[in-house]
Amino acid sequence: MRHSNRPPVHSGRRQSGAVVVEFALVLPVLMMLLLGIISAGTVHNQQISLSYAAREGARYGATLSPDQSFTAGTWASNTRDVAIGRSGGDLSATVGTVCVSLVQGSTPTTYVGNHSSDWYSTNSDGTPCDTTDAYTTTTNDDGLRVQVVVRRDARWDMGLFARTLTLQSKVVIQSEFAS
Repeated sequence: MRHSNRPPVHSGRRQSGAVVVEFALVLPVLMMLLLGIISAGTVHNQQISLSYAAREGARYGATLSPDQSFTAGTWASNTRDVAIGRSGGDLSATVGTVCVSLVQGSTPTTYVGNHSSDWYSTNSDGTPCDTTDAYTTTTNDDGLRVQVVVRRDARWDMGLFARTLTLQSKVVIQSEFAS
C-alpha cells in the first residue's frame, strides 16, 4: 500500500469556504474601524476650524476701538460675524455658539464704556454666555482683553456606536486700545 503526501482533492474547497466565513466575521469590525477613523478625522477638522475662527474673531475684535460706531451692528456682533465667517461653514447663526466679550482688569469684568450693552454678544448684562464659562484672569494686567469662545456639537460615529462631543475653542487677546 502506497501512502501519498498529497492532500485530498476536496481540501481546497474547504479552505476557501473557511476564508469566506472568516472574512464575513471580520468585515463588520473592519468597517466600524474605518468609519470611526473617517469620522474622527472629520471631528478633528471641525476642531481646527473652530480654533481658527476663534483666533480670527479675537484678532479682529482686538483691532477695533470699543467706542467705534458702525454702520451696521455692534463691536460684539461684528466680531462674532467675523468668527462665524472664518469657520469654514462649521458655525452659523443656527449651528454652534460664539461668545464675544471685552474684559478688563486682572479680576475680569466686562468693559463698561459708552455702550456697555454692546460689549457682549449674547448677554447684555455682562454674564458669561454659558454659566460654566469664566473670563480669563491675568496677573498685573488691568488692560482690555478680547475673549472669544466658540462651541459646537460634533458626532463621532463608529457604525453601531456613536458619541456626541462638544467642541470648544477659547482665545484671549490683548486689545490694542487702552481701557
